[in-house]
Order: sequence, then C-alpha cells, then structure tokens
Amino acid sequence: MDDYIDETMLELDRFAIGQPVPRSEDPVLLRGEGRYADDVSLPGQAYAVMVRSGYAHGIIRRIDTAAARAMPGVLGIYTAAELAAGGVGPLPARQVMNNRDGTPMLSPVHHALAVDKVRHVGDAIAAIVAETLAQAKDGAEAVDVEIEPLPAVTAPAAAAAPGAPILYDDVPENVGLDFHFGDGEKAAAAFAAVEEPPCFASTSSAIEFGSGRGFSIRLKSGSTIRK
Repeated sequence: MDDYIDETMLELDRFAIGQPVPRSEDPVLLRGEGRYADDVSLPGQAYAVMVRSGYAHGIIRRIDTAAARAMPGVLGIYTAAELAAGGVGPLPARQVMNNRDGTPMLSPVHHALAVDKVRHVGDAIAAIVAETLAQAKDGAEAVDVEIEPLPAVTAPAAAAAPGAPILYDDVPENVGLDFHFGDGEKAAAAFAAVEEPPCFASTSSAIEFGSGRGFSIRLKSGSTIRK
C-alpha cells in the first residue's frame, strides 16, 4: 500500500470526540506522591485563615479586630482597608466580552476582601495571619463583624427578575452580559418542546452578578443561560 497518511490529521484525531486522553498526573497521585499546598512546611512559615460572611447579602457595618490582634501568635490582620492602604487594588476581570449591541459588558469592581457589602455566603471579609494554623483559626474566631442583612435570592431566574435585590449598584437588573449566539428561533422552538428548559453552567468567574453570585445571560429568543 502506498496511501499517504497525513500525520497532522493523526495528531488532531488524538483529541477528537470519543478519543481517550492520557492523564500524566495520575500515577503520582495514585502512589500517594502528590504534593499539595498543605504539605509545604518551610522555616518561618505563617498561616492565613479567612473570616467569611454567613450572609448571602448584607452591608458591613463594623469590623472589630482589636481582640484578634492581641491573640497569641497573630502576626497580622488584613481587611479591605489595610489592603487599599498597602496599594493592593481590585482584582482584574478574567474575561471581557461585548453585548449583542457591541457595547462592553458590565464588569463591577471586585476586591479580594469585601469592602462595603458581602455578596454571597462565604465572602471573605478579613485575613488573619499567624505563626500556626490553630492560632490563625483562633484569631479569626475573635474578629467581631457586624453585618446588616439585605434581601437575597438563591435562584438565577429570581436574580434577573424585576425588583430583585441588586448586588452591584452599577449592574442594573443583575445582568452583566446580554449575549447572542446561534439561531434564536430554533433555540426557542427546542425549549418549547420540553416541559422544563435546561440550565447550562458556565466556568466564567468574570460575570458574577445576582445574590449568591448567580449571573444571567439573555438570549435573543427570550430564554436565558444562567449560572
């Protein structure tokens, strides 16, 4: 046989749909030889524990760190105010897209630590750094945070509904991106054929609006893709 085989096509077929993809990291993990951040122990190493919000939505009225600063082993306590004073700015958006009309998507300012409001359960409010992990945990428990709860929703559809609690003042209706792709009429017909429209997930962390950090992407057909 003298048929020509395009090696480029063979290379592409290696990662085609249905083809196995070898995992190079598995042998190390299966032998128990994996190394994680918690395995690292260096001379003079310190540990950090975050103080997190127990509310999905609320206004931060007070952060009292005096007692925590006096705890044994505590090296430092940082809130949004300390980060700003140290020149630490907001986190950059990881993904920027345009709306269907060509205007830029809305990207509210996002800080490493909550500044004035908490916007989801577990939102980081303060960071406690100590000589040991136990001391950092004790320091975190000693931080007194006063939060005034605000209305919150847990369903993406409710976050984009009229009158829903607004997470960011500069993101009306909690909609950060109005995006269209594909055939809207066919999509509407497909959704109408089922009793309950499917919900699609997204891995984007740059579009995080709506209480509980849900976001809504509006489709031309009137349906939505929500996270």
